[in-house]
Amino acid sequence: MSEPVKLWRYTIPSVEREGWAIVVIGSDGFCSAVSDWGNYSFRWTATGCADFRDFVLRAQSSPAYWINKLGGDDVYDAAATEAEVKDYIEDPDSFGSTKSAKARRAREIELLQDSDLRRPEGFDRWLEQTGLDDAWEYRREKPDPHATAFVTRAMPRICALIQAELAAERGAGVVSAPV
Repeated sequence: MSEPVKLWRYTIPSVEREGWAIVVIGSDGFCSAVSDWGNYSFRWTATGCADFRDFVLRAQSSPAYWINKLGGDDVYDAAATEAEVKDYIEDPDSFGSTKSAKARRAREIELLQDSDLRRPEGFDRWLEQTGLDDAWEYRREKPDPHATAFVTRAMPRICALIQAELAAERGAGVVSAPV
């Protein structure tokens, strides 16, 4: 028979409108968060730690890892996408120097000026109209800003609560198995 799962619940209130979060972690590697920055969950099955809280503390040093695990899907990066397209089109070596190449480049510049790449839908419309080979490769993405904010703003506060809790437990004679 397996051991019962122990759950820990951590609440951080909003501080100067910074945002709030409620995070529940379980001894079985379960982590779930409801927060101002979004709702996230994941379950780790092999942490290498006897106490999952120790894993959480160790893993806090890698925000990208947390963002990936908690479901922060990448989102369209309008500025980077537009910069990539502009860099290619404005590079004199991209089209060549023939008369038809110059005309093609001028058409692409005009199409870009008429396009709205600030939204993914605008990029998709531009993609349908452009004559550039492999134009889809110019689309850029970035980590979800909400998940990034949760990991960089809420998780350090949650980890401080976990650290204090573990220190109190271990100082009071409650000892977790070695990491």
